[in-house]
Amino acid sequence: MIPLKHRYHGFSEKKGRRARRQLQRCAGSILYEVALISGDRAEQLVIEAFDKAMNENRIPDWLYNWKRQPRLLKNDSIGIDIVFMTEEGPVFIQVKSSRIRAIEFHSKHPNSNIRVVVVNILDDWLTIFGKVIAEVDIGYQQLVQQASPA
Repeated sequence: MIPLKHRYHGFSEKKGRRARRQLQRCAGSILYEVALISGDRAEQLVIEAFDKAMNENRIPDWLYNWKRQPRLLKNDSIGIDIVFMTEEGPVFIQVKSSRIRAIEFHSKHPNSNIRVVVVNILDDWLTIFGKVIAEVDIGYQQLVQQASPA
């Protein structure tokens, strides 16, 4: 067996552990940056899909406008990525690039009125539009029910 000091090229075991932790932190921050870029791209794909749908007259009459939340105004504890303005009020959408992240969001915010959509960056615009408009429609129907007298 090789003596411990030679395994780490002259470093003690403590320094070797410190180096491994630094490497893990660095790898974690890189993965975090990749996730942010992937999330931003997924949000941009949703906006592009709705812009194309508008050009093809596929937008329902009750949907007036949509916009991304600016990065400076985003509050991840709230989780609103895109706001869709309807005739009954706003519908909030959280865009996720994986199902696991969507499940995590639902577990952290079980009673939230924010709709979650999983967007794969390889999806075409029509698929993305279909996924998102389905969730926006559900949110719109909830707003209609809340507005109608009981």
